[in-house]
Amino acid sequence: MVGQAQDLLRSDPRLATLLALEADRIHHTSDTEDLLTTAARSPIFRTVSGHTGDVTSVAYRPDGTMFATSSSDKTVRIWNAAAGSA
Repeated sequence: MVGQAQDLLRSDPRLATLLALEADRIHHTSDTEDLLTTAARSPIFRTVSGHTGDVTSVAYRPDGTMFATSSSDKTVRIWNAAAGSA
């Protein structure tokens, strides 16, 4: 799965990211962590703002439509992935 995700990073970064997330969920390794870091730097990702502290974790809905962030400001936000709004 990691190899497939690496192959897709340039042609289909969204699918590559989903594969990387699933690979990491199944078995967390330094390879999956590196792949997720690389995928997160892709320009397809939208910048969202709303927390006043550092974001400490992110969880994605499996269908990719929503995600949640938690922050050191002790808040959790639910985001619409397409719109980039909470």
